[in-house]
Amino acid sequence: MRAFPMATYSNWTVCYTRKYTWSSACPWTIKQLKEMCKQLAEELPGCRFAPEPICGGGVQFIEWPDMKRGEYKSIRIHADSYPWISEKTSDSAEFNVYNDTFVSLTLKAFHGAPAFNLAELKAFQKVMLQVVGLPASWHMTVVNDRVVKQIQRDTNF
Repeated sequence: MRAFPMATYSNWTVCYTRKYTWSSACPWTIKQLKEMCKQLAEELPGCRFAPEPICGGGVQFIEWPDMKRGEYKSIRIHADSYPWISEKTSDSAEFNVYNDTFVSLTLKAFHGAPAFNLAELKAFQKVMLQVVGLPASWHMTVVNDRVVKQIQRDTNF
């Protein structure tokens, strides 16, 4: 039995390459992550986002339509060298994301938060591409209803 209800708890491969990569030449910055949060809010009206102050980093949904107290929704990045987020964290602080042949994020929607949907996944990919881009030889994965259904099936363990 689960300790708390989950609408989504699944990994999602957001992009990939056929060449093994070490990303020290392609770091993300906290400034870019903040810009992604800003653009996600523009793409998904009624939602607000913030860099998540957690090991490995992420983008936390701070607000969404019909949000209730205690609900939690996050896209975990699993970055190397992700800085601890506080008021003192420099916007120029860097962290590595492209350290393998794919970038797999963990989607989490707990405590009554709505499951991730197609619009949210497409918005994340669009904003990621606009703000940080992809290193040479990297490609975005296809996101469609089938992918969303698979993510939901993975949650039902």
